[in-house]
Amino acid sequence: MTEITSMQRNRLAGLAVSERGFVFDPQSGQSFSANGVALALLALLRAGADEEAATSRLAAQFDQRPALVRPAVAAFLRQLTRYFP
Repeated sequence: MTEITSMQRNRLAGLAVSERGFVFDPQSGQSFSANGVALALLALLRAGADEEAATSRLAAQFDQRPALVRPAVAAFLRQLTRYFP
């Protein structure tokens, strides 16, 4: 399980996120494109959800089994820790 640090949560809070999936990090100047699932996950993380809560909520939101969603959430969090060490 990947823990999100308070510093990473602060970085997440500072992101500019459009409803169409454009994500801009003003601290680094980088921008990203996010699909609907990634946007939903970002919203959950920005609201304070941990990995398990985010997995459960995404599974319910997209009518999927948590076992199917869990690896995708874990991979997203690993990527996040690369961008926001």
